[in-house]
Parts: sequence; C-alpha cells; structure tokens
Amino acid sequence: INEKLKSLTDEIINLKENKIPTIKNPKNQLEVIERSKKDIIDLILLKYENNIGVENELTYLEGIIDDRGKKHIEKILILNTKPFKGYKNLKDMFNIELNSYLKNNLYNNSNKLFSRFVLPYVNISPTSENKINDNLIMILNEVDINIKNKNIEIALKKISQIKNYEDFFIVSVSEMKNYTNFKNELSRIK
Repeated sequence: INEKLKSLTDEIINLKENKIPTIKNPKNQLEVIERSKKDIIDLILLKYENNIGVENELTYLEGIIDDRGKKHIEKILILNTKPFKGYKNLKDMFNIELNSYLKNNLYNNSNKLFSRFVLPYVNISPTSENKINDNLIMILNEVDINIKNKNIEIALKKISQIKNYEDFFIVSVSEMKNYTNFKNELSRIK
C-alpha cells in the first residue's frame, strides 16, 4: 500500500509541477487528463481507506474536472469530516460488538446461572472451522469475512439483515456507512 501511495503521490507532484511533456494531439491530451483523474481518484480512496488526509488531492481534482463534478467534490469534502478509521479499526470494533451481541443473545436465550457466571469471562464469535446451521450466525460470519476481504458494501448489506442491528453494531455500521458514502460519491466523478 505504501509503495502504491508513494507512486501515486509522485505522479501527482509531477502533474502539479507540469513535468508532463506538452501533448499536441487533443485526443491524447484528453486521455492524459482522464488517466490523471482516475489516478487521483484512486489515490484519494487509498488515502481515505488508511485515514490519511485527502484535502490537497480533492483540491487538485476539483481543478481538472468539469463543472458537473464540482458538486460531488463539495459533498466529498463534507463526507471527509466523518473519516473512515481504517479496515483494522473496523474489524476490531466489529469483533467487540459481535462478542457483545452474541453474549446478549445467549444471555436472553439460555440458563441464567450459566449466563451470569460464565459469559462475562468468555469471548464469543462465529467460527469458520465448524459447519454453521444457524442463519443468524451465517450472516454474522459472512459480515466478518467481507470485512476481512475489504468488501465493506457487501458487509453493510449483510449486517442490515439482522434484526435491530443498529442497536448492537453502532460503531461498525457507522464506519461502514462512512466508507460506502465516501466511495460512492467519489465514484460519481469517474
């Protein structure tokens, strides 16, 4: 990630310093602008995913896009005030909330003696090693796998299938929404 980030950053610096040779053919010039726009959008998303500021790149992007895309830049700047704190943070927060959710379900559906004395000392999570039959556990497992694979949009759709999910997965859902809103708005510029 760092190598790709450095490469894209160097490319942007070269663009800013006009180190690109003058292109006489307008068709080629449009291709270079489109490629630059795509590269800067990729860099913005990569930096956002890693909780690194993107204001300079957004300012530069605003200078090379047409007027229709400017409204998206303004919305992205607003969405950027609610940063995505990274995949590791999302995974950690989801695991904490998942443990709490599963303990709550076990507490409400099992022996009170067991719940009161054992559950506070145990971490609970779905496993990929055993065959899973329960639909709820399957959904939670899919959410976990999608977060690990950085498929945040799919994870958000899956978690929304759980009854009262917003009450138990507050931070995780908020992070997923921040990410998907930012990525969707950024993709509208392409």
